[in-house]
Amino acid sequence: MTNTPVKDNHQFQVLIVGAGPVGLLLANLLGQKGVSCLLIDKRTVRPEWSRAIGITPPSLGILEQADLHHHFIRRGVHVRNACVHDDYGYAGRVNFDDISAAFQYILAIPQADNMEILEKKLDDSEHVVFERGRRLTSVNCCNDSVHASFIDEKTGCRTDVSGKWLIGCDGSSSTTRELAGIPFRRRSYKPRFVMADYYDTTDWQDDAHLFFTKEGSLESFPLHDKRRRWVALVTQKEGKADADFLERQTKRLSNQNLEGRRCSKVFDFIPELIKVSSLYKDRVILAGDSAHVMTPIGGQGMNTGFGDAEYLSNILPVLLEAGEGINADDLLQAYNRCRQKAAGASRRHTAS
Repeated sequence: MTNTPVKDNHQFQVLIVGAGPVGLLLANLLGQKGVSCLLIDKRTVRPEWSRAIGITPPSLGILEQADLHHHFIRRGVHVRNACVHDDYGYAGRVNFDDISAAFQYILAIPQADNMEILEKKLDDSEHVVFERGRRLTSVNCCNDSVHASFIDEKTGCRTDVSGKWLIGCDGSSSTTRELAGIPFRRRSYKPRFVMADYYDTTDWQDDAHLFFTKEGSLESFPLHDKRRRWVALVTQKEGKADADFLERQTKRLSNQNLEGRRCSKVFDFIPELIKVSSLYKDRVILAGDSAHVMTPIGGQGMNTGFGDAEYLSNILPVLLEAGEGINADDLLQAYNRCRQKAAGASRRHTAS
């Protein structure tokens, strides 16, 4: 990754907006293929905490393509069993023994660690420029290029750059999507959830535990460094989504005492749904949460975004070399169909 500051009218092959897991993975995959990329993010520092913690076997396969899987596997917990409980107690378990993938487990790793690994890997790439604290302000497409402007969040200085394609990986409130004028629908789900990480005093080791009862639902996932993620559905009668509720509900449903063991902030959230009319317009392409948002329960959102990044890393080199006999719109329509279908399947999976 080059540290040379980007100057006005600098030209790249691909501009990537948003350095979350999807944008970072895409930059790594393209950089390995010799594609010159500018990756920008409006945040000045990497976030320390996030909701996403689960990487699925197909996503681990994608990381293996970039020779990244070893780094992830060393930092994550291999969750091979999900133990399910209901009103009558232990109901059974779900495992991954029968899947044919090379990785027969969910890798539990905090998104902050995920991003740290991906960012460090960019240091090996001479084709990627990564700049933090840069906010996208305009996008204009021409016949064979796209021109973008961004503002330095500290100095307020503007820089104009150009590329052949611009990829929006900038999340559910995507500036790229807005500037490109891509229509979308947004709605909120009814349930509310509260989550936090606690020091793990259970004897559950690397197993996830899921509680579905008349009193509510609770999910628990192991993390490295003897921590465990707890997520509880907030019932209407309970009201406030805070640490007290999470600890009460955990004691009630799992008989685990979390009091005094919290090691992260407490977050509450109402899941959202975002669906775009198309994943591309002119020379702007969307990936990850800028293209599709679903409930984080079930851990499908980031993994769907990883699939977007893999697909784009395969077609963008073709688009960049497009000559006679290659129809760019055909490739983009195929990307749109495939990834819209994948997002739809993920939404149905998380809703079931």
